[in-house]
Amino acid sequence: MSPRELPPSADDASPVRIPKGPDEELRGGLDSLQGHPFLNLRTWWLTPEGTWRPTKRGITLHVDDLPVLVAGLRTLEADAVKRGWLDAADVDAGRNE
Repeated sequence: MSPRELPPSADDASPVRIPKGPDEELRGGLDSLQGHPFLNLRTWWLTPEGTWRPTKRGITLHVDDLPVLVAGLRTLEADAVKRGWLDAADVDAGRNE
C-alpha cells in the first residue's frame, strides 16, 4: 500500500484533499483554537519516510467567512463552465458526491 492510500491519522483527517502531484496535496478542514472556529486550507507534502506534513503555505479563515468563500467559488465555477474550462455535467456530478 502506498502512503497516499493509507487512511489519514487523527491529526491530518481532512474532508477536502486535492492532489497537486505525487508528493503534495491541498487539504481543507474545520478546526477551532481557543474556542474560535476556523477553516484551514493548507498544502501538505509527503516526507521521504512516507508521512504527510503540513507546510506554511495556505490560508486560515474564520468560519464566518465560509459562506462568502463558497459563494465566490461557485461564481468562479460558473465562469469556468461558461469559458469551457469545466464541463457542466462534471460540476453537477461533483455536487452529488
